[in-house]
Amino acid sequence: MTRRIVILGGPHTGKTTLSIRLGIDNVRHSDDIKHLGWSESSEAASQWFNEQGEWVAEGVQMARALRKWLRANPDKPLDVDIVKLSRPFDELIQGQLSMAKGIETVFAEIESDLIKRGTRIHRFDNPNDAISLFQRRNMPEDNTDAKSEKTSEEEGKNTKDSAEGKDTDTSKNQDADKKFTQADLDRVASRTRQEEKDKAKAAKEKEEKERLEAEAKEKGEHQKLAEQYEGELKELKPQLETATADVQKYKIAVAEIVEASLGELPKEVSDISPAQRAEDKSLTNPLEVLAWLPKGKALAEKLNGQSAVKGTPKSPRANGHGDPKTDERARAEARRAYRD
Repeated sequence: MTRRIVILGGPHTGKTTLSIRLGIDNVRHSDDIKHLGWSESSEAASQWFNEQGEWVAEGVQMARALRKWLRANPDKPLDVDIVKLSRPFDELIQGQLSMAKGIETVFAEIESDLIKRGTRIHRFDNPNDAISLFQRRNMPEDNTDAKSEKTSEEEGKNTKDSAEGKDTDTSKNQDADKKFTQADLDRVASRTRQEEKDKAKAAKEKEEKERLEAEAKEKGEHQKLAEQYEGELKELKPQLETATADVQKYKIAVAEIVEASLGELPKEVSDISPAQRAEDKSLTNPLEVLAWLPKGKALAEKLNGQSAVKGTPKSPRANGHGDPKTDERARAEARRAYRD
């Protein structure tokens, strides 16, 4: 009888070791395609069920792969044996427990459809019982057919596990040489633990490598920007020095113009200008005074009744002397005009 077997179950239940011990050459492992991604790998694995001849397909992706095959092939028979292993031989971590729960959920969803399609389902706690079952079924003189393997839903003779998780057919040939010993199971558990440690270590090393590469890249970009800015500053430095020298020249020229303009104003007007001077009598705020000059000149013209240019004759005073009250009123008017 042609054996086409799908082995599914949670982590550390003996799927891989059982697939090898069955003695079938064509063995497919879902771990070999997990690099494709969770959804993509189950899609790829679902294509294995279309292959002819003897084969074994095993892994944690089998339940999802079967669901995808059923959806892609509505009403098409699926002549395979499904071995569902349920007892882990090692303590599971939280992520593995969640994975095992997900497998149970998916399989419960598709089990009735699998039975309708002619699939034979066998549940075991111990993988040794699966070895005995398929060795017996492969014997030429054994005419056991699919009818004897149907589940209780169909004829009450499916090989679902008993309370101990064993096949209910007691007529199997128990070949002791092909069973798992405790040493075998210990080796599987030890190897699985080591594989998990190696995977975790590799993932950590990969994460650290990516982090260092990102830091190096960021550092390199920062260095590149720093060098670029430094080059731009070197190019701008001569321009800045030239601009600074020009500004200083303009300040000196403005100060000279303002000093000359203040000197042309009457003293009583120039005294009320906003000019501020340093200890060396130089003007410290020439721009402010420059902005004030038009107002000062207008004030001087109003005060004198003529152009406020130095050297222009002023209005004559009687007997060469001015009236003190008149002069005081003029100064007050000048101050009032400035404030306005």
